This record gives sequence, structure tokens and C-alpha cells, in this order.
Amino acid sequence: MASSNPVLSTPIILVPTEHLTTINGGPSVTVKPITQINTYGNFNNLISSNLNALQQEAKALFTFHPKEWMSAFKPNPKFPLFVLGDIDGFVALFMNNLATLLAVILGLRLVFDDELIYGKIVPG
Repeated sequence: MASSNPVLSTPIILVPTEHLTTINGGPSVTVKPITQINTYGNFNNLISSNLNALQQEAKALFTFHPKEWMSAFKPNPKFPLFVLGDIDGFVALFMNNLATLLAVILGLRLVFDDELIYGKIVPG
């Protein structure tokens, strides 16, 4: 198996083209070699620029926008809070949980005492 020397080979990146041409129905890309690898100068500049970008992103994420919050709590007639099938779903969920609980209790009675089952396992 042939190996290439990473120091001598030029790194390449895929860059989207500016034109709207496509290859096999998808967006096309061009391959450009990287001419300048280190644009920050030193490690401290790299860390500080990344921290600045992270701070700006966190500030934008946690900025309070009252209009966006209020629009989240407006009632939407397309999605009502309750519909006819909700009650059926709640009853079915209750019956499923009750059946599972009874099956667990009956299965544990074969192995453990009633004091342990009803005192420690079922209440928790």
C-alpha cells in the first residue's frame, strides 16, 4: 500500500461553485488547493478568535426577543389543545399502564414476599 507524505502533499478543500450548475442533479463543487494554511499567525490568535465567535454565538442564542416568545404562546386554531381522540388515548394509556403494573406484581409474587413487593417495589 502506497503512502503519501503529508508534509509534501498540498491539502485540498471542496468549495461550492458560484454558478448554479449541477452534477447528477445535485450542487456542484470545485476543488481548490489551500495556498495559505495558517491565517491566524499564532496559537493565541486562533484561540481568541474562536472564543470571540463562541461568545457572539452565545449572545445571539440567549438574547431575549419578547415578540418571538409571545408568538410561541398564542393559540393556534390549526392545532387545538384537545381533540376527540385525546380522551380515548388517555384511557388506553391508563389501561396499558395498569395492565403492566399488574403483570409485574404477579410476576414478582412468584419470587419475592408480599411485604417486599408492596412495601418497597410497587410504591417506588
